[in-house]
Amino acid sequence: MQRTRRGWLAATSFSVAMILLVTLAISPGLSWFGLVVLAAIATAVSLFYVAFASGRFFTLAFANYLALYTCVFVFFTQVNWLPHLDLWAMKVGYVLPVAAFVLGALLRRSEIHSIVSAEHLRNQRHFGRIFAWLLPVFAIGGVTFALPGSGLPTAWYEALFLVAMGAIAVIVLFVSREVAIFLLDTGLMFEDFFKRISGLVVPTFAFVTFYTLLVVIFACLYRIVDAFTLAKHFRIDGDLREIGFLESLYFSVITLSTVGYGDIIPATDVIRVVAAVQIVLGVLLLLFGFTEIRRYTVEQEERERERGRERRF
Repeated sequence: MQRTRRGWLAATSFSVAMILLVTLAISPGLSWFGLVVLAAIATAVSLFYVAFASGRFFTLAFANYLALYTCVFVFFTQVNWLPHLDLWAMKVGYVLPVAAFVLGALLRRSEIHSIVSAEHLRNQRHFGRIFAWLLPVFAIGGVTFALPGSGLPTAWYEALFLVAMGAIAVIVLFVSREVAIFLLDTGLMFEDFFKRISGLVVPTFAFVTFYTLLVVIFACLYRIVDAFTLAKHFRIDGDLREIGFLESLYFSVITLSTVGYGDIIPATDVIRVVAAVQIVLGVLLLLFGFTEIRRYTVEQEERERERGRERRF
C-alpha cells in the first residue's frame, strides 16, 4: 500500500509540475484558468492511477499528452476566441474533453486494465484508427479561424466555443479506448527508454567530465591571454574590452558547442586560432564520446544476454 501511495504521489507530482510549467507560461490574466488546469490534471491523473495502478508509465504518458492538449487549447483560444470569451467559458471548455476521456476510459476500465497489465508492447498497432479521430478535431479547430472579425455578439462566441468543445468531448468519449491503448504503448516505450538510460550513467558521466574539462581549460586560456597582454582580444556586445572570467566561461561553452550567438566575438588572430583549436577538439570529443557510449551499451547488452544464458542453464 505504501509503495502504491508513493507511485501515485510521484506520478501526480510529475504531472502537476509539468502542467505548472505550461500554466506559468500563460499570460497573467489567465491565472484562475491556470488553477483550473492544475486541478483538472491532478484529478484526472489521480483517477487514472487509482483505476490502473499497474500503469505507472502510462500515467506519465497521459500527463505528457494532457500538457500538449493544454498548449494547443491555449493557442486556439488566444488566437481565435480570447477577446470574446469570459473566463468561465474557457474553464468549462477546457475541462470538457478531459472529463470525457476520463469518463470513457473508466467506463471501459476492465478492458483497458487488461491491456495496461501487459508486460510488453502489443504486436498489432492500428495507427490509422488511433489517429483518425484527430481529423474531425482539427477540422473543428480549423473552422474557428474564420471567427475573428465576424462581428458576432459575445454570447454567440461563448455558445459556439462551448458547442465546439462539446463536439470534441463527444469524439474523445467514443475513442477513449483507442487513445488509452496508444498511451499505454507510449508508456511502455518510456519504460524501456529509461531502463536503457540508467545503464548509460557511467559513460555519460565520463563524457561530461571531459567536456567540462575542455570548457574550463579554454576559458582560463581566453582569460589569461586577454588579461596578460596589451591588446584587447574580444569584442563584447560591440565594445572592445577585456573579458571577465564568467564571460570567458560562457564564451568557452558556446564555442565548444559551436553555437556562436555573436554577443562575444574574437577580435584578434590569436584568439581565433585558440577558438578554432577548441572547436576541433570539441568535434573529436563528440565523435569519440558517442562511439564509446555506443560500445559500452553493446557490451552491457552482451553481458545481460550472457547472464540470461547462465540462468537458463
